Parts: sequence; structure tokens; C-alpha cells
Amino acid sequence: MEDLHFSCKLNENNQQIDFYWTNLTAIGYTNLTISVLTEENKSLWIISCDPYISQGICSTKQHRLESGREYQIIAKLKKVLPNYNGQKIGTCLIKTSKEKFLLRKESIFCIDLSQIPINSIRHEFLNDTTVRLNWIEYPVNIQVRLRNIETNLLKYPKENNQKTALFVDLTEASIYQVEFNISKINYSSFIQITDYFIQTG
Repeated sequence: MEDLHFSCKLNENNQQIDFYWTNLTAIGYTNLTISVLTEENKSLWIISCDPYISQGICSTKQHRLESGREYQIIAKLKKVLPNYNGQKIGTCLIKTSKEKFLLRKESIFCIDLSQIPINSIRHEFLNDTTVRLNWIEYPVNIQVRLRNIETNLLKYPKENNQKTALFVDLTEASIYQVEFNISKINYSSFIQITDYFIQTG
């Protein structure tokens, strides 16, 4: 199966989520099902999307999110052929801000923290166990960490600024998932669990 590279982003209205994934070209994929769960792991909605149409065409526009809540998103893509059954799973985390509004010219605008776009993340190996991670620069405080998906242990960078981090002494032959801690004054910080993975040699 092709890589899904699933990600999601909170809409500007703070009440809907837009979903993104890579363009799929092979045949045999069934609908992409996206489940939205609360922080208590309660399922709210299951949304069915056309897997061959990406770039935010699919969203929760028929539903409304609550302010100041955290939502776990789980996407499942299935491929069914006569002699093959496969499945890919993508996840992301959304946290809506508490109600903060600016009143301007009789219009109401909602302010919220946004996630790091998955397509802006890049990494480069300096040696077998040292990697430099880069992402788009945002006007917020960003701390990054790696989670070893085999041991669930966290690895913190030796250096970290607003758009790059340096990780040393990674475990060889392991897969790490990138996680961001995004925060700003007067906002509740949140953890963005990305669908970006780094595999050491």
C-alpha cells in the first residue's frame, strides 16, 4: 500500500477540522474512514471520504467542535483486491482554544493555535544515530521530541529552536515518531502527534 501521510488542521472558525493526505494513485482503495474521538476516548463521528481526493476536500463541516477540548483523530484506509487485504492507519491530535474573540467592524474572528503542517517537516542524518529535524517557522513556542514506537520511550533534542532541532545518540534500527509541544502566552499548550516517522539505519 502507498503511504497515507495523514494530517489534520483546525479550521479558522475553531469548530471544524480539515483533513489532508497524499494523493493515492493505485487501484483497490475503499473509502477512507475518519473517526473523531474526545479526550475521554468517546467516539463522536465517523466520516467517510473519497481516498483519491486530497487537499482538505474532506472535513467535519457538518459537525461543530467544542471550544477548549482535545480531539483524537484516527484515519483508516483499506485496500481490497481478490488476493490482498491491507490497511493503513493515520492519527493526529486537535485541540481547540478556549473562546477568545476579537470584535472588529461588527465581525467576530476566532484566535487559535495551529498545528505544524506535515509537509513542512524534513530530516537529515548527520551520521547513523544523529539527525537534524526542520519544519516551517511559526510565531509560537515549539518544543519537539521523538517517540520510539517500539519502546514508547521519548527522546529530547540536544538543540531546539523555533524551526530546527538536533537529536543525538538515537537507537540504531529503530523508528521514531515526531511530536511537537506548541504553546503561546494566554493559550493552553497542546501536543501535536504527527504522522512523520524517522527510521535509523
